[in-house]
Amino acid sequence: MNKKEVLYLSQKLVDEWCKKHPGETELSHNTRVGGIRQFLRYTNSCGDTSLALPPLIQISIPKKVVSETKLPLVKTFISEMMDKYIFYLKASNHLSRFTHKTLIRFNKYCASIDPDVRVLTDDIVNEWFDKRPDEQCISRNKRILPVRKFLKYTNKHGWTNVLIPENLPAEKSTYKPHGFNEDELIAFFIPLPQLNLLGGKTS
Repeated sequence: MNKKEVLYLSQKLVDEWCKKHPGETELSHNTRVGGIRQFLRYTNSCGDTSLALPPLIQISIPKKVVSETKLPLVKTFISEMMDKYIFYLKASNHLSRFTHKTLIRFNKYCASIDPDVRVLTDDIVNEWFDKRPDEQCISRNKRILPVRKFLKYTNKHGWTNVLIPENLPAEKSTYKPHGFNEDELIAFFIPLPQLNLLGGKTS
């Protein structure tokens, strides 16, 4: 203030000082300006000033993404049974993240079916269990495993009465072992000529 020969506190001076500096974070700016706001509240209340409080920058809080495993299941004709099964797995400490997400996917698949359908049928199960194009048997078996266990549980309790598809046999390997001929064996076991530092062959 002395350098600018300012004799009194003005709105222009406050606004100029409270501008966001280049490279200053929004949080740092608000911390700095917050102190001035408190000071002006005091001077305004004492009648020494009558100035508007400098505004704070609205800091946008990133929206928290909630995992689908934390959300309630979509209402379907199997969601109530699945809720009970998931509760059972949690209670027995057997609910892995993969199992939980696979069960959710199966429930979402059931939600995509005609809303008039009220019962889980063999056709619905078979369609979801079918091997997908370019899906390997081992991958398909891993994908359906949590749902197979779920259906065994619901069948056992009399909640459903569906045939549970079996696992597919593992694909046979198409690899054919290569038999080395005599020249290849010689080249494999005899070391290459050693090279000197200049790149020429040593004697």
